[in-house]
Amino acid sequence: MTATPGLTVVRQPSPGDFGPYLGGQKVRDALSGLGRVLPLAYTADGQAGAERDMARVRGASPGARAELARTIAATLSRDQAAVALVRAELTARRDAAAVALAFEFAGRLQAELEALDWITGEQKVTQAPWSQDDADVYGWAGGVLVWFEIRGGRLSGWRQRPCAAAAARPYLDQSPPAWTPFARRNAELAARLRSPHAELRVP
Repeated sequence: MTATPGLTVVRQPSPGDFGPYLGGQKVRDALSGLGRVLPLAYTADGQAGAERDMARVRGASPGARAELARTIAATLSRDQAAVALVRAELTARRDAAAVALAFEFAGRLQAELEALDWITGEQKVTQAPWSQDDADVYGWAGGVLVWFEIRGGRLSGWRQRPCAAAAARPYLDQSPPAWTPFARRNAELAARLRSPHAELRVP
């Protein structure tokens, strides 16, 4: 069976992981925006009926598949020209929707724009002078241990799991001291979000 071209969100949990999983909605919104501007899903071979009509309306065809895939890959790799192309198109569609008084749709496009900025923004977690090329950083609060994997000077992954204070101590002791405030703040956030009585306060 031939795979259908397109984009999808895939999460690969590691043993011991548990929620909440921050950023999931941002990723889904960004995927929606990318698919709106770069309709890779409508470039499958042998389309018929409604699918073929939708592909025509969106200006997609099997012949455009490779170029659309390259542009999507470049956008997700933070290529400035590709990101600017997608942002410009989403912005134009948002503004046109607002002029047409389609405010709900304009709001949806704005959410996609913000999500695109979120996933393609510069990684700043490891930009401080005390950053190391490779490090394993741990923070603990309220029964939650968080772990940040720094590789090549960038944050490449993070996990969290339930953990007692005594069991967390060896991990905390091996973390670079300069990272302690950052890791502790994130552990406190994870513990609050995990609590069934957590409240979101908006100023």
